[in-house]
Amino acid sequence: LRDVPVCDVIPVGAGKHSRMIVKCGGRETTAIVFSRAPAAIPVFGGERADLLFSLDINEFNGNRTVQMICRDVRHSEKELAEHEAEKRRFAELREGARMTAGEDVVPGRADITAVYTLLRRESRIGNAEMSVRVMLALLAESGAKAINYMKLRFSLLILQELNVLSLEETEEEYYSFRVIPTPAKTDLERSGILRSLRSMQKQEQSNV
Repeated sequence: LRDVPVCDVIPVGAGKHSRMIVKCGGRETTAIVFSRAPAAIPVFGGERADLLFSLDINEFNGNRTVQMICRDVRHSEKELAEHEAEKRRFAELREGARMTAGEDVVPGRADITAVYTLLRRESRIGNAEMSVRVMLALLAESGAKAINYMKLRFSLLILQELNVLSLEETEEEYYSFRVIPTPAKTDLERSGILRSLRSMQKQEQSNV
């Protein structure tokens, strides 16, 4: 199966194996991956996967259900291609390209706050490095599923511009960060990046 939505990846067997909850035909189905802990599975909940599997019948407490026995799991080729297109488009917008009708790229206050809250929480538990993919997965897990790749990348730039976040891209889409304490509530309207994005969005809407 290709491009299968992954709902969650759960450790089983004392963490030696993994149970993936995937959506297949509109229903959630279990996919067992033996001898691979969740950290070794190349997809997170909220992403999509390509699966190579055989079918099996699982019997538990008198119930019989179909489950997949995965032979191999990889990040969906289709989703990876979409991600590469997003990266290119993000770079174009940063260089001043016009927005197109329907592009959902301008983060709102709730989006920027959710990103800041995530990084502050991670910072407090001693985590100061994270990839864009992990950020998106954790945001989706926390309920902020409306934050897409573009909104996340621009939110990071805005927080950095407002000096509430120290950010360094140590590898492509992998960041070292530090949350900077601020004595008062940050005024997002001071962000030139956010004002520019809103202006581009308003211009595009006026052309429709």
